[in-house]
Amino acid sequence: MDVYKKITSSCVLCEFNKIVDLHHLDENNKNNNLNNLVGLCPNHHKMLHDFRYRKEMLELLKEKGYKTSDNKNHEYIHLTT
Repeated sequence: MDVYKKITSSCVLCEFNKIVDLHHLDENNKNNNLNNLVGLCPNHHKMLHDFRYRKEMLELLKEKGYKTSDNKNHEYIHLTT
């Protein structure tokens, strides 16, 4: 539990620390290797799973030094307005 709290202490992209989701970089929720886990605020987490913003979020994570997966089989959220 301490590892979870540390990883989700703040968003790695914006440092928001009130609500932070745990994201699996390789999108395999069974892979709990520490190198595969990252904390994201709800906005960045949702953007990562929305195909309209996915490329931008992956680039930001790569700039921060995280290895990411662009899994084409992953289902993305398409929000309509």
